Amino acid sequence: QNPVINNVTVYASGIYTATATLMGCTSATPATIPVIVNNTPAILPVSSNTPICAGDTIKLNALFASGVSYNWSGPNGFNSTLQNPVIPNAGTSAAGIYQVTAVLSVCTSASTSLRVAVNPRPVVDAGPDRIIFLDQQITLNPFISMSNLQYLWTPNKYLSSHTVQNPTATGKENILYKLRVTSAAGCKSEDSVFLKILKPFIIPNTFTPNNDGIHDFWVIANLNEYPDARVQIFTRTGQLVYQSIGYYKPWDGNYKGKSVPFDTYYYIIEPGFGLAGITGYVTIIK
Repeated sequence: QNPVINNVTVYASGIYTATATLMGCTSATPATIPVIVNNTPAILPVSSNTPICAGDTIKLNALFASGVSYNWSGPNGFNSTLQNPVIPNAGTSAAGIYQVTAVLSVCTSASTSLRVAVNPRPVVDAGPDRIIFLDQQITLNPFISMSNLQYLWTPNKYLSSHTVQNPTATGKENILYKLRVTSAAGCKSEDSVFLKILKPFIIPNTFTPNNDGIHDFWVIANLNEYPDARVQIFTRTGQLVYQSIGYYKPWDGNYKGKSVPFDTYYYIIEPGFGLAGITGYVTIIK
């Protein structure tokens, strides 16, 4: 009464007829039953971009088939009906098994699985900006969260090596060093550190403020690179006749708009940056 045909193919589609027989008598008109066997989509080849680092976009790909729709599922409740869905800014929690099935008419393929790895990025902190003296040597000490890394410092200037974690830097000029680290999985992170180079200042012990255009000002070379510097000049009796706080302004030999007399004056220079003060004398010659 209810025959079964196992493991059918599309070739089993067609018109099936049935007649009934009762005590040797057969029904006059057989019943006809049209049967359509739909194709089941083939298991889909799937792939993903690689390597994937935390923060990258995961790009899933399924083989294109005409008339097929897709059902993707994966970690963190991921679902998509796109053929090639993307997951932007993927974190490490997006790693795992992704599955897809293909649907053609009413038939669904077996699911295809794809394991996706999302590799962590190394954390890198090149350290605080530094202030050093001209020709002073320091060791750069970045914080790195992982091991087995490749290091690249740029620019490759005044460094003992640009491919090690802790190179020695020699202060030659103000410079911004950028550090890029690369993990074994190819994931990169970078940070930078700025080195400000303090050049020694040169303090003349005489000047001639006579408006002849030559040595009319007491100019301390390189002191403008010390933005917190304070300069004070006193007479022999301790009277303050000049003061400059912040970026240095050369003294013109005047006090309250009038020229001070020929004499020797005494200065205190506080450079800032935690450096010790400097004392000395300067003589005005006219």
